[in-house]
Amino acid sequence: MTNESKRLLASLLAFGAVLLALACGPGNTNQTQNNSANQTVKETTPAAMSESACDDTDLIAKVKERIETRIGGDNQLKTRVKVEVRKAGGSPGYLEVLVEGKAGGKDELKDLGDIVKDFMKNKCVLKVIFVPQGTLPLNPPNRLVEGFEWVACEWPKQPCPNGECHENCGGSANANVPVNGGSNSNTNSNSNTNPNSNSNGNSSSPSNK
Repeated sequence: MTNESKRLLASLLAFGAVLLALACGPGNTNQTQNNSANQTVKETTPAAMSESACDDTDLIAKVKERIETRIGGDNQLKTRVKVEVRKAGGSPGYLEVLVEGKAGGKDELKDLGDIVKDFMKNKCVLKVIFVPQGTLPLNPPNRLVEGFEWVACEWPKQPCPNGECHENCGGSANANVPVNGGSNSNTNSNSNTNPNSNSNGNSSSPSNK
């Protein structure tokens, strides 16, 4: 074997060794980084946000904050949708979310529903009311409102004061209604005792003189 052949063979062997070292090296760096990123995203999913909000002691403020944060992340909804959160049903009660605004296209209403749905569960948000324009902000906050109602309970169950869903909330038909400060008990009991009892003391008998 000539010297030139020996040099060529040595070069090929060295090149092969380099390729082998590259193949066996730490090629999983990107995969490790991707796994770490995916774990971070998983920990901050909407479901995780709603769970932590519903378990917080300052329930009303936290749920409202999280819902508004989610809506604020949507460039379309954030300019046209307002929400309020309030407690209903007594003690311990549950939360109502009042939604006011407009949605357009085939996806915006679904997006809004998906945001609110993450908070709908027992002892958290049990009712969502879509209210007419001009309803929010509420004054007073506990006044009765009308609108399209979406409850978390499976029909025919209803939200009950203990924050759970049952077909019968203990006989109180209005147990799931917020306490209204202005009690609409009509004290005017129609006791219209007409003083004009047809006792015409004014004797209208003409005196023909």
